[in-house]
Amino acid sequence: MKIKQAYFFPLWLCFFLAACGEAPNLPKVDHIEVESSILRFDESLAKLDTNDLAKSYQSLKLKYPALTELMFSKIIPINTDGKINKEKLHDFLSNKYTRHALDTIQVILNDLSKEEEELESALQYYKHYFPEAIIPKIYGGYSDYTFQTFIFDDYQADGICASLDLYLGENYPYKDIDPTNVAFSTYISKRYDRKFMVKKIMELLTEEQIGALQGKRFIDHMIYQGKKWYILKQLLPKHPMNIISEYTPEQYDWCVQNEKSMWSLFLDQEMMYESNQQKIKTYVFESPRSAGMPEEAPGRTAHYLGFKVVEKYMDETKSSISDLIKEKDSQKILKLSKYKPKRK
Repeated sequence: MKIKQAYFFPLWLCFFLAACGEAPNLPKVDHIEVESSILRFDESLAKLDTNDLAKSYQSLKLKYPALTELMFSKIIPINTDGKINKEKLHDFLSNKYTRHALDTIQVILNDLSKEEEELESALQYYKHYFPEAIIPKIYGGYSDYTFQTFIFDDYQADGICASLDLYLGENYPYKDIDPTNVAFSTYISKRYDRKFMVKKIMELLTEEQIGALQGKRFIDHMIYQGKKWYILKQLLPKHPMNIISEYTPEQYDWCVQNEKSMWSLFLDQEMMYESNQQKIKTYVFESPRSAGMPEEAPGRTAHYLGFKVVEKYMDETKSSISDLIKEKDSQKILKLSKYKPKRK
């Protein structure tokens, strides 16, 4: 049993409708039947009887066999040769951070009906654009603050688990868990909120369709992330772009207002074909800000420009999402997009 893909970083309303990116002329998807229930592994985990761990663990394993095996062999490695170490399991369940998180989940995230409603709509759009795709079972789980959302082998299919301990809201004391861990930095932990849950689930499905990043150049990162944002916009048309981008409304609006300046900076620095990861890291990887830009500029600004390039490419070429995914030439996408930002 293995995690196929994991997002530790793991990683709001827009000011104007245009910034929200809600697509016009949405396809009709109400007739498409999907399963959007979120199976609550976390609830069963929280109810394990520490006075009879052998019996309660077997019940958990019977109800959620694949996720239980993965949980206690990889995420919380206390399962050796198929046998659970009851002392370690007891210590894990009694740990103050584990107990606090499991108890808080049952209070804050007891009702996930809103997320299930959002998920139903998103999965309907997903089946519309990818009719051959098999939709995994979706679980609400727990990963001891390690993986916010991950996809795993659920025997003959895939499963997706949203670790609810990383959706407790930006006011949850994540920093207290490990003040030295960058994953609990404010610019990242502000995204550990339930409003990002469906987006994170659909991001995994989107990446399954797009495949892995090909190429290490700045332009490759930029277009790859732009594809993700664009497809997510189609799957989540009612979600504002700052949810899809995981920016604050102010950060997303800053990008909108400074699009031309960012583009000019990248051209002046001849970044498009740069492959030095140190030079491009703040623009394409997790970072509190982008180098060479004002303090209010967020990190990952290349993602925003990639999205605008892909958006223009789709408009210019009238390509389908399938065509977009098949086109792997980042330079070709940029050229055909005829992208040229205007000053706001």
